[in-house]
Amino acid sequence: VSRDPAYHDRYASVLLNKVLALQLGTSNRTSRVLSEEMGLLQSARSNLYKFLNDSSHYNAEQVLQQIEDLGLYDETIVLFRKLNRHRQALIELILRKQDHQGALEYCVKVVTEARQAEKAAAQARAQQARMQTPSKPPPRHGSSLDEHSFHSSGSPALSSSPYTSFSSSPSLFP
Repeated sequence: VSRDPAYHDRYASVLLNKVLALQLGTSNRTSRVLSEEMGLLQSARSNLYKFLNDSSHYNAEQVLQQIEDLGLYDETIVLFRKLNRHRQALIELILRKQDHQGALEYCVKVVTEARQAEKAAAQARAQQARMQTPSKPPPRHGSSLDEHSFHSSGSPALSSSPYTSFSSSPSLFP
């Protein structure tokens, strides 16, 4: 499947145009034909909804501008979610669709997605930090400058106590 945004934008337009054509066509039909076309319209809307929900490669703002006032509430809610316009999505759910349960489910979904995204970001940061942290060099054993020989050399000049040099040197006072 292509990840080319232009391809996804064109495909979204094709799906949307099919839905719009079917919506316009259902207004002047007999009940038998209307029933068949309503089935086609529902199928076309389902395909559009699935594409908008599953793809992240189309321009959501552009698609939203095309469908915002067409009564395609479910599709509009998906676009609002993709654009992080959660307040507007909840307005659609509560005021236009009067779907309070759907609003609660939307909130749970958004919070869950945010937690998953934060967890993934934290894991990525930790992985990046592990890759950037240099490994500790191995200790140099046997060197005259290693830490152990430096502090335990017995030399008054290298002693850890400033008073050691006085106690180990000959008495300066009779």
